[in-house]
Amino acid sequence: MNGINIDELLEILPKLIRENDRVKGAIISALSGVVATHEDIVQLTKEMDKRFETMQQTMDQRFEKMDKRFETMQQTMDQRFEKMDKRFETMQ
Repeated sequence: MNGINIDELLEILPKLIRENDRVKGAIISALSGVVATHEDIVQLTKEMDKRFETMQQTMDQRFEKMDKRFETMQQTMDQRFEKMDKRFETMQ
Protein backbone atom coordinates (compact mmCIF):
# COMPACT_ATOMS: atom_id res chain seq x y z
CA MET A 1 0.00 0.00 0.00
CA ASN A 2 2.97 2.32 0.39
CA GLY A 3 3.38 2.68 -3.39
CA ILE A 4 -0.23 3.77 -3.97
CA ASN A 5 -1.03 7.46 -4.05
CA ILE A 6 -4.47 7.63 -2.42
CA ASP A 7 -5.27 11.10 -3.75
CA GLU A 8 -4.48 10.03 -7.30
CA LEU A 9 -6.49 6.83 -6.88
CA LEU A 10 -9.50 8.81 -5.65
CA GLU A 11 -9.27 10.99 -8.74
CA ILE A 12 -9.21 8.14 -11.25
CA LEU A 13 -11.42 5.65 -9.39
CA PRO A 14 -14.81 6.96 -10.66
CA LYS A 15 -13.57 6.73 -14.24
CA LEU A 16 -12.14 3.24 -13.67
CA ILE A 17 -15.44 2.05 -12.20
CA ARG A 18 -17.41 3.36 -15.19
CA GLU A 19 -15.03 2.03 -17.82
CA ASN A 20 -13.54 -1.18 -16.44
CA ASP A 21 -15.74 -4.09 -15.41
CA ARG A 22 -12.83 -5.88 -13.68
CA VAL A 23 -12.29 -2.89 -11.40
CA LYS A 24 -16.03 -2.65 -10.76
CA GLY A 25 -16.18 -6.40 -9.96
CA ALA A 26 -13.17 -6.20 -7.66
CA ILE A 27 -14.73 -3.31 -5.74
CA ILE A 28 -18.08 -5.10 -5.44
CA SER A 29 -16.34 -8.27 -4.25
CA ALA A 30 -14.34 -6.35 -1.67
CA LEU A 31 -17.41 -4.50 -0.40
CA SER A 32 -19.65 -7.58 -0.29
CA GLY A 33 -17.65 -8.87 2.65
CA VAL A 34 -17.93 -5.58 4.48
CA VAL A 35 -21.38 -4.20 3.67
CA ALA A 36 -24.40 -5.67 5.45
CA THR A 37 -27.21 -6.92 3.27
CA HIS A 38 -30.87 -6.13 3.84
CA GLU A 39 -31.32 -9.64 5.25
CA ASP A 40 -28.40 -9.08 7.64
CA ILE A 41 -30.03 -5.92 8.95
CA VAL A 42 -33.44 -7.59 9.27
CA GLN A 43 -31.87 -10.48 11.21
CA LEU A 44 -29.93 -8.08 13.42
CA THR A 45 -33.13 -6.14 14.12
CA LYS A 46 -34.94 -9.36 15.10
CA GLU A 47 -32.12 -10.37 17.42
CA MET A 48 -32.04 -6.94 19.04
CA ASP A 49 -35.84 -7.04 19.47
CA LYS A 50 -35.55 -10.41 21.23
CA ARG A 51 -32.85 -9.08 23.54
CA PHE A 52 -34.86 -5.97 24.36
CA GLU A 53 -38.01 -8.04 24.98
CA THR A 54 -36.10 -10.28 27.37
CA MET A 55 -34.62 -7.27 29.10
CA GLN A 56 -38.08 -5.65 29.33
CA GLN A 57 -39.55 -8.81 30.86
CA THR A 58 -36.77 -8.90 33.43
CA MET A 59 -37.33 -5.25 34.29
CA ASP A 60 -41.10 -5.80 34.51
CA GLN A 61 -40.57 -8.69 36.93
CA ARG A 62 -38.25 -6.58 39.08
CA PHE A 63 -40.73 -3.71 39.19
CA GLU A 64 -43.55 -6.09 40.09
CA LYS A 65 -41.47 -7.44 42.98
CA MET A 66 -40.70 -3.90 44.09
CA ASP A 67 -44.39 -2.98 43.87
CA LYS A 68 -45.28 -5.96 46.06
CA ARG A 69 -42.61 -5.00 48.59
CA PHE A 70 -43.87 -1.42 48.70
CA GLU A 71 -47.47 -2.60 49.06
CA THR A 72 -46.46 -4.86 51.95
CA MET A 73 -44.51 -2.02 53.54
CA GLN A 74 -47.46 0.34 53.07
CA GLN A 75 -49.81 -2.15 54.71
CA THR A 76 -47.43 -2.53 57.63
CA MET A 77 -47.18 1.24 58.01
CA ASP A 78 -50.97 1.60 57.79
CA GLN A 79 -51.41 -1.01 60.51
CA ARG A 80 -48.91 0.75 62.76
CA PHE A 81 -50.63 4.09 62.27
CA GLU A 82 -54.00 2.50 63.03
CA LYS A 83 -52.58 1.08 66.26
CA MET A 84 -51.16 4.49 67.15
CA ASP A 85 -54.52 6.11 66.40
CA LYS A 86 -56.24 3.64 68.73
CA ARG A 87 -53.71 4.37 71.47
CA PHE A 88 -54.29 8.11 71.13
CA GLU A 89 -58.04 7.58 71.19
CA THR A 90 -57.82 5.62 74.41
CA MET A 91 -55.57 8.30 75.93
CA GLN A 92 -58.17 11.00 75.38
